[in-house]
Amino acid sequence: MKTIHEFVDKSKAPIQGNTYKVSLHGQHVYSAEITHYKKGACWATLTVLQPANQEMSSIYKKGDSFEVKVAQYEFTLIES
Repeated sequence: MKTIHEFVDKSKAPIQGNTYKVSLHGQHVYSAEITHYKKGACWATLTVLQPANQEMSSIYKKGDSFEVKVAQYEFTLIES
């Protein structure tokens, strides 16, 4: 099976240690801290800080930690 790599726009990629509003297909799903990510990599580990709304809180819980495929998500920096 051939591995398919999706292009990650380095200018829009998250930075480890920062907090972001994370969206999937244009829908805000949660706010999260990026706990592990190497610039240009396909995958990032994040920890959910707050689900976006009641619907998302049935899927994602505060403190959940998992990997996401960076190219499939949009990351909007949350200024401290």
